[in-house]
Amino acid sequence: MEGEMEEEAMDEESMDEEMADSHFPITIDHKYGSTEIGEQPQRVVSVGFSEQDELLALGVVPVGLRYWYGPYEGGVWPWAQDELGGAQPEIIASDVINFEAIAALDPDLIVGITSGMTEEEYESLSAIAPTLAQSGDYVEFGVPWQEVTRVLGQATGTSEQAETLVTDLEARFVEIRETNPEFDGASLAVGFWFSGTPGVYASQDARPRLLGEMGFVTPELYDEVAGDSFFLSFSEEELPEFLDVALVVWLAGSDAGI
Repeated sequence: MEGEMEEEAMDEESMDEEMADSHFPITIDHKYGSTEIGEQPQRVVSVGFSEQDELLALGVVPVGLRYWYGPYEGGVWPWAQDELGGAQPEIIASDVINFEAIAALDPDLIVGITSGMTEEEYESLSAIAPTLAQSGDYVEFGVPWQEVTRVLGQATGTSEQAETLVTDLEARFVEIRETNPEFDGASLAVGFWFSGTPGVYASQDARPRLLGEMGFVTPELYDEVAGDSFFLSFSEEELPEFLDVALVVWLAGSDAGI
């Protein structure tokens, strides 16, 4: 009986591999052109600031990831720790992209949809391995989580899992909106304090996007002032103008920043 179960598991694994392989080769377009991925990647490096979460949710453990912030082991926050399965990805510094450290990991795919990489950085990374930058349809750091998940699913041969993740999470947001009708259309500011200056995130940023899924609305003024950026800063005297909203979510790295 045990042997039959092991054989069935092996057959299922082989079928999964065959289905993944059938997706390749693929070409994915982005703001700097297009990237061809010849076969399912086995060694993925993430230079984005947050897409390790999507990769781990898809069952793809990166061999290297870019440190954002926080004290957590492996650069991964508590909600995704279990998905590491004991693996310890190489941590890449957040201030600049360390090309030598990335090359040493011998990647067969580099993903940077949430990295804000320049075209010059893209060219340098592409010389190491096929590299994905973000779409040109959005401001830097402004790609919706649905697209990040689906593109990473395409790139890693996990498109079905990606679609399931997106569908399930969107359904949860619908439930939140239905349970909390007061959220619908309520104005929202996601604010921060950086280097002595207050600011807020524009609507394409991931934080207000997430709350937008729950029904909240980011003021059009933010996008008008931010232009091609994902945030805007202003003076303390302007706080009443920019924070004249129903809800303010204030992000702070410490109590001193509140």
